[in-house]
Amino acid sequence: MTDPPPPPGTVDADLVLSDKLIHHAECITHASESVLRSRGRYVSWLADPKAGPTGSEKNVAGVYVIPPAYVASCKKELKAASVAKKDATTDTIDKLATSYEAALDAVTPLVVEALRYYEQKDYQDDAFKKGKAMHPALMKAFDDFVAADAAMKAELARLRTGIAERQLTTLEKANGKNLLWHARKISLLSGAIEEVVTAPADALDLTKLDAAIKSLDAEIADTEVYAGAHKPETDKLMTFPQVLDAAKDFLRAAKAFMRQKRDKRPFSAAEVAAINAGTPQLVEGHQAEVVDRYDKYVTKTNAVRW
Repeated sequence: MTDPPPPPGTVDADLVLSDKLIHHAECITHASESVLRSRGRYVSWLADPKAGPTGSEKNVAGVYVIPPAYVASCKKELKAASVAKKDATTDTIDKLATSYEAALDAVTPLVVEALRYYEQKDYQDDAFKKGKAMHPALMKAFDDFVAADAAMKAELARLRTGIAERQLTTLEKANGKNLLWHARKISLLSGAIEEVVTAPADALDLTKLDAAIKSLDAEIADTEVYAGAHKPETDKLMTFPQVLDAAKDFLRAAKAFMRQKRDKRPFSAAEVAAINAGTPQLVEGHQAEVVDRYDKYVTKTNAVRW
């Protein structure tokens, strides 16, 4: 006889849920960035993404490849997630994952076809006839994927936030707002910023981003005060100052990104060159820099042994 599942909202249930959500997060890491990057490449050279190519474009950049290995890895993770914990808590994300996979399956072959067409410059032979014919289905597939991706990311963030908030409550009840509590709070607030930053450009909520940045800024300041007043506790974790520095670097990148979007500041020629060279993470104010600093912060956090 198998043991009954742990009650929802308990520590054990959250551990099981966290293990399931890892699969969704891994899928997104492998697939979403590639599809969104390909879409960004495509619309970047179209005067009107709704109308599609006209044939008079001076720069035809085509689309970026969606690596088959990334798609396969994503589908493997979704399959693992589908057989993991199932209850009312996961019903929504299970349904969204099914929609996400369907959207991924729909857009992938269309990008393969477009990639071949534009890489071979076949538009020079048919006066863009096929390019114009492909556009409606390709653009719809891109947009459907954007919607499915945003929905799954939002639900994943909601579930993870719930877990993190319950963990914070448990920690505070057990030991008060100690250094571990502050570290987990920084992680929670950093994740909230990363979620807003990685939303599609046309869905970016600057008001929400500004509020999230201010919350993280205040928490980092509170953590520094706590660490300074509790040296014996802080000194036991020799790598914690590195975690705090990584959090500050992430915060700086997030602020630069917000300013760039808020002020509509165009990137300089040198910055555009770096972006086109495939190193946007080196450009202050670029989304890729924020994601890169977040990844580095997470790496530092995961290395701490409490």
